[in-house]
Amino acid sequence: MRKACLLALLAAILAGSVGMIAHREIMLAQGVEAFLPLAPRDPRALMTGDYMALDYRVNRDIAQALRKDAASRTHPRRAVLRLVAGETPGGEAIPNLLVFVRLDDGSPLEDGELFLAFRTREHLVISASPAFHFQEGRGGAYERARYGRLRLSPSGASLLEALCDAEGRDIRPE
Repeated sequence: MRKACLLALLAAILAGSVGMIAHREIMLAQGVEAFLPLAPRDPRALMTGDYMALDYRVNRDIAQALRKDAASRTHPRRAVLRLVAGETPGGEAIPNLLVFVRLDDGSPLEDGELFLAFRTREHLVISASPAFHFQEGRGGAYERARYGRLRLSPSGASLLEALCDAEGRDIRPE
């Protein structure tokens, strides 16, 4: 009986892991690619290795909207963002730049709008991935990161694919 319970538990854990991996692979294949401007923040953690703590400019816009909207506690924890064409300092186009429009109020999305799920912790808004881990000693390359390149699902779930420089190019340390 114990052996059967242990095998059932192991099978459930394995099925959950495979399901999570499959969900992320589907997001990578079918999710909308978009760029989210970063707000600088860069601590290190001895126990977890080298990483960059990420903050996105849109988090500040969402926090401001939450403060203005007293009824926001009843809203789904999603923001509505619009895909716009942005321009890099060098004049190159970034086609899928995300900008904050409003909190999700249940109204239908317009063309070019997407959901971004978020949560709050101690009055801070956390959206997308709050950290980017990298190989030890490679942190210098990521100091020039200005955008997070994400994949967004229709529900607002996000998956960070890469950090990008001011021109929108993926940063790949040597």
